[in-house]
Amino acid sequence: MPGWRGELARGDRGFHAGRYAQAKEHYAAALAAARKPPASGKGAALSLNSLAGVSLLEGRPAEAEADYRAALRWLKRSGGSPEDRAAAAFNLAGVLSAENKTAEAGVYYSMALALLDKSLPPDSPRLAETLEAAAQFYHAQGRFPQAEALYRRVLAVDERRSGASSPAAGLVLCDLASVLVSEGRIEDARALSARIDALVRGRAGRDPRLAAAAGGVRALLGAQRGAP
Repeated sequence: MPGWRGELARGDRGFHAGRYAQAKEHYAAALAAARKPPASGKGAALSLNSLAGVSLLEGRPAEAEADYRAALRWLKRSGGSPEDRAAAAFNLAGVLSAENKTAEAGVYYSMALALLDKSLPPDSPRLAETLEAAAQFYHAQGRFPQAEALYRRVLAVDERRSGASSPAAGLVLCDLASVLVSEGRIEDARALSARIDALVRGRAGRDPRLAAAAGGVRALLGAQRGAP
Protein backbone atom coordinates (compact mmCIF):
# COMPACT_ATOMS: atom_id res chain seq x y z
CA MET A 1 0.00 0.00 0.00
CA PRO A 2 2.03 2.97 -1.25
CA GLY A 3 1.92 6.61 -0.27
CA TRP A 4 0.46 8.33 2.75
CA ARG A 5 -2.26 5.73 3.28
CA GLY A 6 0.30 2.96 3.68
CA GLU A 7 2.40 4.97 6.12
CA LEU A 8 -0.70 5.94 8.06
CA ALA A 9 -1.77 2.30 8.32
CA ARG A 10 1.69 1.31 9.57
CA GLY A 11 1.57 4.12 12.09
CA ASP A 12 -1.82 2.97 13.32
CA ARG A 13 -0.52 -0.55 13.84
CA GLY A 14 2.38 0.78 15.87
CA PHE A 15 0.10 3.08 17.85
CA HIS A 16 -2.32 0.31 18.81
CA ALA A 17 0.62 -1.89 19.81
CA GLY A 18 1.90 0.87 22.11
CA ARG A 19 4.99 1.54 19.99
CA TYR A 20 4.52 5.29 19.90
CA ALA A 21 7.96 6.29 18.65
CA GLN A 22 7.55 3.95 15.70
CA ALA A 23 4.02 5.21 15.10
CA LYS A 24 5.25 8.78 15.08
CA GLU A 25 7.87 7.99 12.43
CA HIS A 26 5.25 6.50 10.13
CA TYR A 27 2.81 9.36 10.74
CA ALA A 28 5.55 11.87 9.88
CA ALA A 29 6.30 9.89 6.71
CA ALA A 30 2.59 9.89 5.86
CA LEU A 31 2.49 13.67 6.27
CA ALA A 32 5.52 14.11 4.01
CA ALA A 33 3.92 11.88 1.37
CA ALA A 34 0.59 13.72 1.59
CA ARG A 35 2.33 17.05 1.06
CA LYS A 36 3.93 15.96 -2.21
CA PRO A 37 2.21 17.19 -5.39
CA PRO A 38 -0.56 16.60 -6.00
CA ALA A 39 -1.01 17.27 -2.29
CA SER A 40 -3.78 15.50 -0.40
CA GLY A 41 -5.40 17.79 2.16
CA LYS A 42 -7.24 14.88 3.74
CA GLY A 43 -4.05 12.81 3.93
CA ALA A 44 -2.15 15.68 5.54
CA ALA A 45 -4.95 16.32 8.03
CA LEU A 46 -5.25 12.65 9.01
CA SER A 47 -1.49 12.43 9.47
CA LEU A 48 -1.41 15.58 11.58
CA ASN A 49 -4.32 14.36 13.71
CA SER A 50 -2.47 11.10 14.33
CA LEU A 51 0.73 12.93 15.25
CA ALA A 52 -1.29 15.06 17.66
CA GLY A 53 -2.69 11.92 19.30
CA VAL A 54 0.81 10.65 19.99
CA SER A 55 1.85 14.04 21.38
CA LEU A 56 -1.09 14.02 23.79
CA LEU A 57 -0.21 10.56 25.06
CA GLU A 58 3.38 11.68 25.57
CA GLY A 59 2.28 14.76 27.53
CA ARG A 60 3.03 17.41 24.90
CA PRO A 61 -0.26 19.29 24.47
CA ALA A 62 1.34 22.32 22.82
CA GLU A 63 2.62 20.12 19.98
CA ALA A 64 -0.78 18.48 19.69
CA GLU A 65 -2.43 21.90 19.48
CA ALA A 66 -0.09 22.98 16.68
CA ASP A 67 -0.79 19.80 14.71
CA TYR A 68 -4.57 20.09 15.14
CA ARG A 69 -4.42 23.69 13.93
CA ALA A 70 -2.39 22.65 10.92
CA ALA A 71 -4.87 19.85 10.16
CA LEU A 72 -7.74 22.30 10.16
CA ARG A 73 -5.83 24.66 7.84
CA TRP A 74 -5.18 21.85 5.37
CA LEU A 75 -8.84 20.88 5.32
CA LYS A 76 -9.97 24.47 4.82
CA ARG A 77 -7.54 24.99 1.93
CA SER A 78 -8.38 21.72 0.22
CA GLY A 79 -12.14 21.94 0.61
CA GLY A 80 -12.39 19.12 3.12
CA SER A 81 -15.82 17.74 3.94
CA PRO A 82 -17.84 19.38 6.72
CA GLU A 83 -17.50 16.19 8.78
CA ASP A 84 -13.70 16.19 8.46
CA ARG A 85 -13.46 19.89 9.30
CA ALA A 86 -15.78 19.38 12.26
CA ALA A 87 -13.60 16.53 13.56
CA ALA A 88 -10.50 18.73 13.31
CA ALA A 89 -12.26 21.61 15.09
CA PHE A 90 -13.53 19.21 17.77
CA ASN A 91 -10.04 17.81 18.39
CA LEU A 92 -8.61 21.31 18.62
CA ALA A 93 -11.33 22.40 21.03
CA GLY A 94 -10.56 19.45 23.29
CA VAL A 95 -6.85 20.19 23.59
CA LEU A 96 -7.50 23.93 24.04
CA SER A 97 -9.90 23.12 26.85
CA ALA A 98 -7.29 20.90 28.50
CA GLU A 99 -4.81 23.79 28.26
CA ASN A 100 -7.37 26.12 29.92
CA LYS A 101 -7.68 28.20 26.75
CA THR A 102 -11.39 28.19 27.33
CA ALA A 103 -12.51 31.16 25.22
CA GLU A 104 -10.87 29.75 22.10
CA ALA A 105 -12.03 26.23 22.90
CA GLY A 106 -15.61 27.49 22.90
CA VAL A 107 -15.11 28.97 19.44
CA TYR A 108 -14.00 25.62 18.01
CA TYR A 109 -16.74 23.62 19.74
CA SER A 110 -19.22 26.03 18.17
CA MET A 111 -17.53 25.62 14.79
CA ALA A 112 -17.72 21.83 15.02
CA LEU A 113 -21.40 21.92 15.96
CA ALA A 114 -22.27 24.35 13.18
CA LEU A 115 -20.58 22.15 10.59
CA LEU A 116 -22.23 18.95 11.82
CA ASP A 117 -25.66 20.55 12.15
CA LYS A 118 -25.53 21.34 8.44
CA SER A 119 -24.17 18.02 7.27
CA LEU A 120 -25.54 15.25 9.51
CA PRO A 121 -29.04 14.05 10.35
CA PRO A 122 -30.37 15.04 13.78
CA ASP A 123 -30.13 11.46 15.09
CA SER A 124 -26.46 11.05 14.16
CA PRO A 125 -24.34 9.49 16.95
CA ARG A 126 -21.43 11.66 15.86
CA LEU A 127 -23.52 14.80 16.29
CA ALA A 128 -24.70 13.61 19.71
CA GLU A 129 -21.10 12.96 20.80
CA THR A 130 -20.07 16.48 19.81
CA LEU A 131 -23.13 18.01 21.47
CA GLU A 132 -22.37 16.16 24.70
CA ALA A 133 -18.69 17.16 24.74
CA ALA A 134 -19.64 20.81 24.17
CA ALA A 135 -22.30 20.59 26.89
CA GLN A 136 -19.77 19.19 29.36
CA PHE A 137 -17.35 21.96 28.42
CA TYR A 138 -19.91 24.71 29.04
CA HIS A 139 -21.05 23.01 32.24
CA ALA A 140 -17.49 22.97 33.59
CA GLN A 141 -17.11 26.65 32.65
CA GLY A 142 -20.24 27.61 34.56
CA ARG A 143 -22.07 28.60 31.37
CA PHE A 144 -25.20 26.84 32.47
CA PRO A 145 -27.79 28.09 29.93
CA GLN A 146 -25.58 26.94 27.04
CA ALA A 147 -24.92 23.60 28.77
CA GLU A 148 -28.62 23.08 29.43
CA ALA A 149 -29.59 23.75 25.83
CA LEU A 150 -27.02 21.28 24.52
CA TYR A 151 -27.86 18.58 27.07
CA ARG A 152 -31.51 18.85 26.03
CA ARG A 153 -30.49 18.28 22.41
CA VAL A 154 -28.42 15.24 23.42
CA LEU A 155 -31.37 13.94 25.42
CA ALA A 156 -33.67 14.27 22.41
CA VAL A 157 -31.21 12.31 20.25
CA ASP A 158 -30.74 9.57 22.86
CA GLU A 159 -34.48 9.23 23.41
CA ARG A 160 -35.08 8.86 19.68
CA ARG A 161 -32.22 6.42 19.15
CA SER A 162 -32.29 4.34 22.35
CA GLY A 163 -35.63 5.13 23.99
CA ALA A 164 -36.69 7.39 26.82
CA SER A 165 -36.10 4.58 29.34
CA SER A 166 -32.56 3.80 28.21
CA PRO A 167 -29.45 4.18 30.37
CA ALA A 168 -28.09 6.67 27.81
CA ALA A 169 -31.09 8.94 28.27
CA GLY A 170 -30.87 8.53 32.05
CA LEU A 171 -27.24 9.60 32.14
CA VAL A 172 -28.03 12.77 30.20
CA LEU A 173 -30.92 13.47 32.57
CA CYS A 174 -28.41 13.28 35.44
CA ASP A 175 -26.17 15.85 33.74
CA LEU A 176 -29.16 18.06 33.05
CA ALA A 177 -30.35 17.84 36.66
CA SER A 178 -26.89 18.88 37.84
CA VAL A 179 -27.04 21.96 35.60
CA LEU A 180 -30.47 22.87 36.94
CA VAL A 181 -29.17 22.65 40.50
CA SER A 182 -26.30 24.96 39.55
CA GLU A 183 -28.84 27.40 38.09
CA GLY A 184 -30.82 27.35 41.33
CA ARG A 185 -33.81 25.65 39.69
CA ILE A 186 -34.20 23.13 42.48
CA GLU A 187 -37.81 22.12 41.86
CA ASP A 188 -37.08 21.46 38.20
CA ALA A 189 -34.09 19.37 39.25
CA ARG A 190 -36.23 17.41 41.70
CA ALA A 191 -38.69 16.61 38.93
CA LEU A 192 -35.85 15.26 36.80
CA SER A 193 -34.51 13.31 39.78
CA ALA A 194 -37.89 11.59 40.12
CA ARG A 195 -37.69 10.56 36.45
CA ILE A 196 -34.15 9.29 36.95
CA ASP A 197 -35.11 7.28 40.04
CA ALA A 198 -37.95 5.67 38.07
CA LEU A 199 -35.43 4.62 35.42
CA VAL A 200 -33.10 3.21 38.07
CA ARG A 201 -35.92 1.08 39.43
CA GLY A 202 -36.44 -0.36 35.96
CA ARG A 203 -34.19 -2.19 33.53
CA ALA A 204 -31.95 0.84 33.01
CA GLY A 205 -30.91 0.56 36.65
CA ARG A 206 -28.81 -2.47 35.75
CA ASP A 207 -26.29 -0.04 34.30
CA PRO A 208 -23.92 0.79 37.21
CA ARG A 209 -23.04 4.16 35.64
CA LEU A 210 -26.66 5.28 35.84
CA ALA A 211 -27.07 4.05 39.40
CA ALA A 212 -23.95 5.99 40.45
CA ALA A 213 -24.98 9.15 38.57
CA ALA A 214 -28.47 9.00 40.07
CA GLY A 215 -26.92 8.79 43.53
CA GLY A 216 -24.87 11.88 42.71
CA VAL A 217 -28.01 13.81 41.77
CA ARG A 218 -29.72 12.78 45.00
CA ALA A 219 -26.67 13.93 46.96
CA LEU A 220 -26.70 17.31 45.19
CA LEU A 221 -30.36 17.79 46.01
CA GLY A 222 -29.87 16.62 49.56
CA ALA A 223 -27.17 19.24 50.03
CA GLN A 224 -29.66 21.91 48.97
CA ARG A 225 -31.89 21.12 51.95
CA GLY A 226 -29.13 22.18 54.31
CA ALA A 227 -28.12 25.23 52.30
CA PRO A 228 -28.82 28.64 53.84
